[in-house]
Amino acid sequence: MDNFENLLTPPPDGIPVPAVPPVPLPEAPGEMPVAPPPGGEDLVEVTGDKLEVIRAYWDDERFGSIDRTLVRPAVLERLRHAAAALPAGYSITVLDAWRSSELQNWLYNQTMAGTGVAAGFVSPPADPPAPHSTGGAVDVTLAWNGTALALGTGFDEFTAEAAPGAFEEIPGAIRDLRRMLRSVMTAAGFCGHHLEWWHFEWGTRRWAAVTGNEVEFGAIRPAV
Repeated sequence: MDNFENLLTPPPDGIPVPAVPPVPLPEAPGEMPVAPPPGGEDLVEVTGDKLEVIRAYWDDERFGSIDRTLVRPAVLERLRHAAAALPAGYSITVLDAWRSSELQNWLYNQTMAGTGVAAGFVSPPADPPAPHSTGGAVDVTLAWNGTALALGTGFDEFTAEAAPGAFEEIPGAIRDLRRMLRSVMTAAGFCGHHLEWWHFEWGTRRWAAVTGNEVEFGAIRPAV
């Protein structure tokens, strides 16, 4: 499975990065509680100030992808809070949100089957349900003046460098930009992924396992 090598741009030289203190790194979840039955409130399009969208899988014609970027309403509200907390010039670009079960299965089979990629990067089809299938998970990055940034790796680059803490001991823009993204997203209520700097969740089984809250979301499909 190819990575999205040209989707994101490395931070330009001289980009103004606030001094961001250390932000707690995401935890690997323990035993994840059972999700509620499928359904619930409908999904909504990602829109808002300082929020942009790149339909990574749709543009790349991945099997089962759709031409909309959808989340639960409560997730959109939190995304807007996170974006509003960013300094001037910065915004959040959403690369992926709700996924069909067809896309999730395809991604797992293409990414994990016999590839040597470490377990945990893509949820298995049997996971009940995969986070993106609930509308509670988003893949995001920071953008500077509208340009989506590669924060040390590209999107879906399943390597050790993708872990949120991979650059914690290397002072510089990548470390501080990752910290800034993690700071505004966790302050808005999201939990991160211990293997992927771009992945955040709210209301999911992982989020419940990490935070101790009740699971909010089961699987869902768009009403239309």
